[in-house]
Amino acid sequence: MTGVQTCALPIWVGVAGASVSFCDASVLDGCQVVEFVEADATGAYRSPILAAGSYLVQVGAPDPNPDELLGGWYRSGVAGGYTAGQASATTIVLSTADATANVTLPRGLHISGRVTRAGGIAVPDAGVTICAAADRTLCDFVDSTTTDASGNYRSTILGPGSYLVEVRAPFPNPDDLLDGWYRGGVSGNYAARLADAGAITLTAADATANVTLPKGRSEEHTSELQSRGLISYA
Repeated sequence: MTGVQTCALPIWVGVAGASVSFCDASVLDGCQVVEFVEADATGAYRSPILAAGSYLVQVGAPDPNPDELLGGWYRSGVAGGYTAGQASATTIVLSTADATANVTLPRGLHISGRVTRAGGIAVPDAGVTICAAADRTLCDFVDSTTTDASGNYRSTILGPGSYLVEVRAPFPNPDDLLDGWYRGGVSGNYAARLADAGAITLTAADATANVTLPKGRSEEHTSELQSRGLISYA
């Protein structure tokens, strides 16, 4: 099985060092590796001798990965011969002749932004979690990071899809900031509940999600107000 692996750059170039796994197509949950090679300096690869049978081709980005390419699977009949998931990969049947599987690896995408508090003041060390947007009952974890000294964050490489962004106040939390979720188009781009979070859809470009965390009442302040009868928990 031969092919040339390329990446979606402004010009078409080979991806040296990309990993190519030949998987038993009868195994549907993960790649049961039959053989493994790395692409050469031009991005070309050729499998070792394979017995007649059915195979899937899984392609991994090289390490290091300066072009931030996404790994995936070979799928015939689509742009770039690429699919992100095994379920949609093409089964290659070898019987009496070799086969060719060329794959174009797409660049990964990112969600980045800045976490602030009132007055646009940066919130360093805030926790930022990227969740798949399909589940609105809990965070379907994809990635996590923390903000830097300027309140900025940037996710790791993400594939196309819809995501939610959860933001957690730093610990310790001297400003009594509230945790919450990104929701565009409202004050501070802030929502208190997962159910009200705004989905961010990545297709071909990165996205920005800035969030301003509101200040909550401290436990001491709340206890004082309650003792004075100014608030109650009926």
